[in-house]
Amino acid sequence: MDLEVKREQVNPMEISRW
Repeated sequence: MDLEVKREQVNPMEISRW
């Protein structure tokens, strides 16, 4: 999974789940 790309697409709160 590309977390770096994901965090730009999802909201800051969504990043917390990772």
